[in-house]
Amino acid sequence: MASPTLASNTLAEPQEYTETREFRGGAVVLADGTQHTDLVQASAKRLFRLEWVALTTTQKGTLQTAFDAMLAAGTATYEDLDAVSYTVTADGQASIEFRAVKASGGKRWAASLALREA
Repeated sequence: MASPTLASNTLAEPQEYTETREFRGGAVVLADGTQHTDLVQASAKRLFRLEWVALTTTQKGTLQTAFDAMLAAGTATYEDLDAVSYTVTADGQASIEFRAVKASGGKRWAASLALREA
């Protein structure tokens, strides 16, 4: 398993990693009970969620640098744990949250990041 990269920055290996396949479009249930789906495109896109529980300050800085570079450019190349590349953007509100946590030897950082395939 490879460490993920974002915007040419190697990130720390996440403790939790979720990859969701989704189809973009809309669906409606008609009066007769049938469902009609209108897809923007027939192929699935992916949503990635990475979570860390104890980043060092240096690893936190690398994550911030990669995230800021992606936002500045609009998209970035993301390489997942299997070394497969995707073009991604921030999911949702384009934010990343860091939480300070106590650890032996000092402070560490918990963080989560959600990316959406462009």
